[in-house]
Amino acid sequence: GKQLKHNIPTDPYRNISFIECYKEFFVNTFNAKGVASFKEFFVIFCSLVVIIALLNIFGFYSASTTTLIITFIPFMTLTARRFHDTNKSGAYSSILGLGIICFMFRAFVEKETVVILLFVIAIICFLITIFLLFKPTDPKSRWNPVNGYMD
Repeated sequence: GKQLKHNIPTDPYRNISFIECYKEFFVNTFNAKGVASFKEFFVIFCSLVVIIALLNIFGFYSASTTTLIITFIPFMTLTARRFHDTNKSGAYSSILGLGIICFMFRAFVEKETVVILLFVIAIICFLITIFLLFKPTDPKSRWNPVNGYMD
């Protein structure tokens, strides 16, 4: 009858610092279980967007692609946890995954029309994902271990 304790961060309202956001991002690289708060997701998302934009502006295209490759898996699991926080399936993170893949592959295509098409697909995927993730935390999320979810 004793209640089990979970190691998964479960309180989406907790006050998490920027440093803790980055720590959670890399510690949970392969962990799509549990939930991630709004702040946890958007601190990482905004910093990655700024880093990649600056690398592209200054012409470091290979560094930009390398950054995307290195952060792809941890970012996808973070996105899945954020979707769980809004009581949606983590499978919705595949929309963002498609956008990231299109953004990466545009660097390897020579035809300008295909590059533009891949860039437009990437932007549309990013916007859809952002729209879906701006929803507030659902305290009754079925993926939150506090609500009885067990793997």
